[in-house]
Amino acid sequence: MESKYSKRLSQLLGYSSDSAGGLMTTEYMAFLKDTPIESVLGQIKERVFKVEPAQFVYVIDQNHCLIGSTNFRRLILANPQEPIQNAVFPKTYFVHLDSSVKEVAYLMEKYKYYAIPVVDKNNVLQGIITVDDILSQLIAFAWRRLKKIKILPQR
Repeated sequence: MESKYSKRLSQLLGYSSDSAGGLMTTEYMAFLKDTPIESVLGQIKERVFKVEPAQFVYVIDQNHCLIGSTNFRRLILANPQEPIQNAVFPKTYFVHLDSSVKEVAYLMEKYKYYAIPVVDKNNVLQGIITVDDILSQLIAFAWRRLKKIKILPQR
């Protein structure tokens, strides 16, 4: 019987490397919309060094559909007894599994995101893409183009 980990890994390897699905990480913090902020902050303290980027958390419903995102600042300033859904940003931008690297980079730059959520066609949260991930991909792309037009020396 295939383990949950190996099943997830084979699913991730199925995405194109130049798509959001191929760039995303499945290590992120997500909480059900009704979770009290006090509980969220306690769980963040336990998991802060295990998950990147630690400054953002995602809010989901019972079906794991993305409702929104928030950051530590909003959580710290919010009433600890309120549900986390009350602390989400008014608008959360996201990409789909098949979104291109260019589309991901455009949205991250336009909205100054350090990480952007990735959803499937049913709006189910699948992962996130960090600015480090997209930057690495764009640098590699630019390097290949510069070598192709012979601006950079061939190695």
